[in-house]
Amino acid sequence: MNLLKFYQIALASAFTFVVISKAGAQTCPIATTNTIFTGTCETGITWIGGNLTLGTTTSGSVTATSLSGDAISASGELGTLNNTSNSTISSIKTGILNGPTGNIQSLINSGFITGTESGLWSYGTVNRITNNLGATISSTGSESGFPGIYLESGSVGTISNYGTISSNSYVGLYSLNATVDRIENNGIISGRLGGLTSNVRIGELVNNNLITSLSNGIEFGGDSFVDSFKNFGTIYAPWGLTNSGTIVNLTNVGSMTSDSGSGNLYNNLGQGVITTFNNLQGGNASSPLTTAINYSGILPVNYNIIVRSLSNYGQLAVTFPSGSTNFAIYGGGVEGVSASTLTKGTYNSVFSGITITNLNNTSGSFNGFRWSLVNSSSDIWDLIVTGASTVDTQQSIANTATALTSTFALENAVMVNSLTIDCSVFDMNGICVNAGRRHSSTHSKELNNASGIIIASYRLNQNNSRIGAWIDQNLSVSGSSIVKLGNSIPMIGLFGLWRQAPDGLGVEVKGSAAYAPKDMTITRQAFGTSELGSGGSQLISQGAQMTAKYGFSVMPELIVSPYMGLRYTQNKMKGYTESASVSVTAPLTYSALNTNATTLLAGVGISYRLMPKAILFASTGLETDTGAYNGTYSATGIDGISPLNFNPNPRKNRVTATLGANFEFAKNQQLDITAIYRQEAHQAVSTTTVFARFAVGF
Repeated sequence: MNLLKFYQIALASAFTFVVISKAGAQTCPIATTNTIFTGTCETGITWIGGNLTLGTTTSGSVTATSLSGDAISASGELGTLNNTSNSTISSIKTGILNGPTGNIQSLINSGFITGTESGLWSYGTVNRITNNLGATISSTGSESGFPGIYLESGSVGTISNYGTISSNSYVGLYSLNATVDRIENNGIISGRLGGLTSNVRIGELVNNNLITSLSNGIEFGGDSFVDSFKNFGTIYAPWGLTNSGTIVNLTNVGSMTSDSGSGNLYNNLGQGVITTFNNLQGGNASSPLTTAINYSGILPVNYNIIVRSLSNYGQLAVTFPSGSTNFAIYGGGVEGVSASTLTKGTYNSVFSGITITNLNNTSGSFNGFRWSLVNSSSDIWDLIVTGASTVDTQQSIANTATALTSTFALENAVMVNSLTIDCSVFDMNGICVNAGRRHSSTHSKELNNASGIIIASYRLNQNNSRIGAWIDQNLSVSGSSIVKLGNSIPMIGLFGLWRQAPDGLGVEVKGSAAYAPKDMTITRQAFGTSELGSGGSQLISQGAQMTAKYGFSVMPELIVSPYMGLRYTQNKMKGYTESASVSVTAPLTYSALNTNATTLLAGVGISYRLMPKAILFASTGLETDTGAYNGTYSATGIDGISPLNFNPNPRKNRVTATLGANFEFAKNQQLDITAIYRQEAHQAVSTTTVFARFAVGF
């Protein structure tokens, strides 16, 4: 050996770490500072300080063995023990013994830690144990009766297993009197008599892979207390879980199973307490995940079934039940486990082996659905779910509100445009009669409304000041499968007009009012789990308007008439209730829906005599709401439904335009064609109305 090189390394260790070169079996070191060991030690390493690393990434097989004792004996305040993938810690007794005074910050194993008795035996403190993928901590003795990891006393912070923790003859991981904050298994924990056993407190236990045994997969003793146990993986043993202590929160979204079909969960009579049990395992029995848990003993205080589908939901096949449980649908709250997803229907055999005395409740609601436990036969209980989810029902209501938006806009436009109706052709008796057709449509949802109109007026003086009335009868309404308007009740209206001169020059003042009741059928479309519901209501549109204009002649054939006015409108849909049926198990009841607006009008109109018996006319204007109530669409019947603002983003300022012509066939006969375009208060909704009318004067 090069002595100069040896002394250089020894001198460096005073400041950093000791390097013991690999040269066959060597004297076992006493590690007091940071130490890297790359050889073979037969009598055991004493670790009392610093960090201890066994092997490096470039070394060959490294073994720390003991012929008569422990491979590594630890005591005092210690750093990190890193057993690399090239290293083996083995002993005919214990691989690593952490004494009562030992305080290991971190134990990282990427190789093998084995002992005939235990791989790791701890009386002291270990802040973190990490067993990496491909690594093993094990008890290899065939008759030793010792665990792979034995936590006899002291405490452990976190155990993270990605490899294998095992015992040939006893329990893979056994915490006798050492509290453990968290155990997370992403690998395999196995033992002949038990996978994991605890007799004290475990803060959180998470199984993401496999815990297996020929006896008990997991056993909690009478003094054990587990705050949270979440099984995402597999517990494979004749008895998956045996509990004689207390489990505050138990969540199973994996499987507890065995080939023999024997009990999967035993909650020890007289001792075991499970406060809340959330369970997904069960369904159609096509796999371990969808096969019921065999449950025996004291029932959990609260049992929450987790539902994913009609073929995957929690089931308990109970034997020797004791006590009673509060049944509910799991609604979330456990990290990593989403809330149940219900579908209307029957979930068979969610319980078997119990009676009504074991159930504190048999009905309730969840996320809009209604559920009930029904004793279908003998000791079998089915879960019957009716209704629909709150989210899907809320969306179906929103879709209905969208359709109602277009209907309200169309009916409001029909009513507002009717306020412009007039009849101005008179003869000797001062009577005007006008008949024609109206066609109105929306541009957003392509709703169409056609009607027949009759107008009559009476001339008060030679200036053609007049009063009149009209009736507008719907002939057809088309375009929406959600909202259907009836045709049985007509719109009616009154108007009065005073003119300064019969030719339209000077001042003209007009007042009008309209009332339009329409029967409605509203059919809420199914969305997701929501039901298709239908009910009848009535929409009443009414309004009044006063306008004033002044006409002046620009040229003999052209009159320009600026105008202004004020209008009040109201649209009210009465409340209604959907009809119940076999398919509609949760009909909704709707409150009345009201909208109203006070609107200022301003614009300018022109009329041009194209020829002696033909006049073209047009106008454009701006409407501004000075006050408006946009309404709330609200329903009850499903838990958690929120009211909807019927017009959350109203269009306050709107443009209108009119274009038309009238043709005089005789002194007392006139054909009038008028088109009106309007922007409505609902965003992105506009309407067009066309009148074609023929007036006769008497």
